[in-house]
Amino acid sequence: MPANKRMSYSIALLLSAVLAPIAGCGGGIDPASANAVAGCEAATSDQLAAGATMLPGRACLNCHKAGGQAAEHAFTVAGTVFSSATGNCNSGGVAGATVEILKADGSVQLTLTTNAVGNFYSHDPVMLPLRARVKMGTKVQEMSNQQSSGNCAQCHAKPGLSGASGRIYL
Repeated sequence: MPANKRMSYSIALLLSAVLAPIAGCGGGIDPASANAVAGCEAATSDQLAAGATMLPGRACLNCHKAGGQAAEHAFTVAGTVFSSATGNCNSGGVAGATVEILKADGSVQLTLTTNAVGNFYSHDPVMLPLRARVKMGTKVQEMSNQQSSGNCAQCHAKPGLSGASGRIYL
């Protein structure tokens, strides 16, 4: 292979290695420009890395949807469970809580468990409208109003929006 062709391939490989994280989830997340911040403090570098523990408390479906920054991992429902209605995104998540996504009639259509930072999410189809119930031990919180979106932090922010009392909490 001629030297100039090798140089072109080398530059192309270098550029792809540098630019690839910016194009998708891996390390290139910008929660502010993605409008994914829901009353949260600045994300840590660990939280900006792709994975199940990324960006607790933010509006997950703003990126995890068809045409979104994380379209390859589109969610149908996602959010974070906190220990209080005003919990900090970066440190207030509750691990091991059960999140039940309910149909309009109150029957359970999906059961999820929060991870180490309190996040829950699913790719499984859900029927809208929906409600949710969060449980851990003897503590239970249940939504009274039906919702047309599984993007929980869209309303469960700090402070709460659209009638929500604040964060999803136990």
